[in-house]
Amino acid sequence: MSVLESFSFGLPFIALKNAISGGEHLNIVNNENGFLLESENDLISCFNWFDQNTDKAEILGKNSFDFYTNKAIPMMQKVIKLSQNKYQQGEIDFLTYAQNIHKSIQI
Repeated sequence: MSVLESFSFGLPFIALKNAISGGEHLNIVNNENGFLLESENDLISCFNWFDQNTDKAEILGKNSFDFYTNKAIPMMQKVIKLSQNKYQQGEIDFLTYAQNIHKSIQI
């Protein structure tokens, strides 16, 4: 599941700080809408934290959903609108337009 897909369901995301895909660092605010862990060894501690702090975990979930609705969706809409305008004005070809739309969904 992607970071934003998780956020869209109000679920905090757990990832490694040194993850290579990039979406983690753009979207996860450590201890606010998810966790960026130092190593795989921290995963058990993180799961235990969720088990022992359900009230705080619920807040992380709410923060995740708020991030998705207040930041991610507007960013996607902006990229889509800009791409549509550039395509309609002939500044980009259809392939570039399609790639931009695809990228906007992955923001």
